[in-house]
Formats: sequence, structure tokens, C-alpha cells
Amino acid sequence: MQEIELRPWGQSANSARLIASVGVYVTSTLHTAGRLSRAALVVVAIGLSACGSAPIRGSATLLDFLKEDATTREQVIVELGDPTAAYDGSKIMTYRLNRDDGGYYLVRNLSLGWANAPFSLVLVFDDKGLLRTRSIVAVK
Repeated sequence: MQEIELRPWGQSANSARLIASVGVYVTSTLHTAGRLSRAALVVVAIGLSACGSAPIRGSATLLDFLKEDATTREQVIVELGDPTAAYDGSKIMTYRLNRDDGGYYLVRNLSLGWANAPFSLVLVFDDKGLLRTRSIVAVK
């Protein structure tokens, strides 16, 4: 159980004091000299509300550079970075993808598993390192 005592702006020490049930007093001094005007608060509120909308991260041209029998494994790594996984001596490389209104984008944060990456880009290279086939597979 806690008791909260708040003093309005302009009162003697302009402080807010939280009195916890264990008897510990935490005091935070509020500085009236740095008060924001109402206009500034409106600007901050508008800025914070913009944070709520998800930015478009996808690109319709992200994978346009991939040309079968022309693109090398090294070009793929330069363009997309290290693959999520590689198999058979890097003859098969995969990248986790997601898609939004802008197109596909790479998913680097793998901590959520496949929840944030419902697609896998699968690239198959020949012995010389040239791209033979590519496909985007929906992960279930």
C-alpha cells in the first residue's frame, strides 16, 4: 500500500513526494524554469502520436538484383548481408523476410522466431557460386 502526495506547480519546493509503505521517501524536484508552454506540449503530443504508426520498411525493389545465372553468392552477401542460414557449403542460403505495403524487407531480429518473419527467401547456387534458382516460401 502506498500513499502519494502531489503538490501543484508553484507551491513551495515544487516537489512530488512518494511515500511508500516501507517508509522510504522518494522526492523528485520539479523545475518550473524549464516548463513547457502549451504549444510545445501540443508539438510533443503530435510527435509521440506519430510514433504509434508503423513505418513502411519494405521495398518493392529489394530483390530485383537477383538474376539467375548472373548473380554471385558474394553479390548477394554484399546486398543482403549474411544469410539467416546456409546449407551444403553455402550452396543453399536462406533469409527471413516479412512484407508490408512497401514490399519485402529482411528480418534481422530472430528472437521472436518465425512470428515476425512469415517468409523465407531460398537461394540455390551452383559450384561456381552463381545463382541457379530463387524462391520465396511462406513459412507456416
